[in-house]
Amino acid sequence: MGLVASVSWAVASLLIRLGLERVGARSATFVSIVAGLAYVLTIGLIMDASAFLDLTLKVVLGFTLVGLLSFGAGRFLYYTSVGLIGVGRATAIGGAVPIVSATLAVIFLNEVLTLPLGIGIVAVTGGIALIVTEES
Repeated sequence: MGLVASVSWAVASLLIRLGLERVGARSATFVSIVAGLAYVLTIGLIMDASAFLDLTLKVVLGFTLVGLLSFGAGRFLYYTSVGLIGVGRATAIGGAVPIVSATLAVIFLNEVLTLPLGIGIVAVTGGIALIVTEES
């Protein structure tokens, strides 16, 4: 399953690059968000439509904020980077998400920086550096 997921993400990145040759990052982000929202809402309604009645305004606003920041801004910036530096480099830099998440968790959530986590951060950082740097 992991291999299928990896191939799916890779194909999606390639299709994003091809799509960006025809439309801009803003349009691509909008289409992606609307399609994703429609899909998730459909699945949510199929699974448990009554759960939507239990949502409070605070929860809806929270999810809206997360959606705008993560899916809106994040996806727009990722699509822009794919258009500017290519799929390989943009995806490699996107691989820094675990590093940022782990660092923020240690700083703000008082998670413990263990040896395996530290080694993982160094390994991922090194891998990203190798991919994104060019030989002179």
